[in-house]
Amino acid sequence: MNNPSDHLLYALSAQGTLSWPTFKRIVGEILQDRLQSSGNGAVLRHRILGLLDSFSYCDSSFSARLGSIFVCPAEIVRIPIAGCSAILIGARSPRTVDHLLKIGDEFRTVKITIDSGETFSLLPSRIGFQGDDEGQLKAFAATAKIPFQREPPSWILTHFAGDLTAYLHSLKWAEGSDFNWQKWEFDPEYCQFKSALDPERPLRLIRYLSPVTNTFRYRVWKGKLFAEVDPDWARYAVLQSSGYSVLYYDRNSHYFAVPRTAWLPHLLQRVLGLCSGFEPLSFGASTQEASGKVWDLFQNVPMSIAETVSEKLGQKLSYCSLTGGHKHE
Repeated sequence: MNNPSDHLLYALSAQGTLSWPTFKRIVGEILQDRLQSSGNGAVLRHRILGLLDSFSYCDSSFSARLGSIFVCPAEIVRIPIAGCSAILIGARSPRTVDHLLKIGDEFRTVKITIDSGETFSLLPSRIGFQGDDEGQLKAFAATAKIPFQREPPSWILTHFAGDLTAYLHSLKWAEGSDFNWQKWEFDPEYCQFKSALDPERPLRLIRYLSPVTNTFRYRVWKGKLFAEVDPDWARYAVLQSSGYSVLYYDRNSHYFAVPRTAWLPHLLQRVLGLCSGFEPLSFGASTQEASGKVWDLFQNVPMSIAETVSEKLGQKLSYCSLTGGHKHE
């Protein structure tokens, strides 16, 4: 199997860990034309990393200007849909598919499906398994010498992940002066960082560009008090305080819509990816349009998970049809 979308995971699996500069170089080698024509290679590279993380192919750590990407261990995990279905997450090699298909010849009761990933997102091919019962999947995984997770991780992470209230209680507030750096404020109406500042908002998320390290820092301001924050949690804190609901769910298609400019905190985002293993669809305006509002539709998300995730983020989940106007981008 020689799908370009798999090559990044092959490289990461072979090394175990990649530095952020090496990760960027490999992405550039695979997506040369795409990066040159996108006009914003940095956004595309961070989206690729975010997708790999959301589907448990990798974890990442960024601190003190250093970034590292770590491959997750290979594992066959259940997904929370009717029937007995599972997907392969974590590390793999160019020989993985042939290895699994060969074992599949011995397990006629386990059906293997391979859905090629989209080249521009570099999300690897989805390898799925369907059996008549859990025992068949467990026996298959044992023969393949790959650990098997019988309880869907999406259920486990849904209850294990923290919530917005707990995150806000953990913040350390202090009084101090603002940075004299280039800065942008998160606008909850458009779900984007903008250069226009609004000192009247009850809670303000500011992104600063350090002139020394050329990296971003994030602070939430409440009057004269500020706290250093994780921007993924902080965006939803501002959305909650400003009264904006941005999460949508389709009861019929089981699509869960997340704004592309306001992905969820790490574990909650991974919950959505591990509901299906399928790459999210795009919904909404073209990125060329003035509004630029685009949502990622995560697939096969049970309603109970959608409601719990939204509640943890202080969001009122909106129910609507999400079956028209979506496309792979």
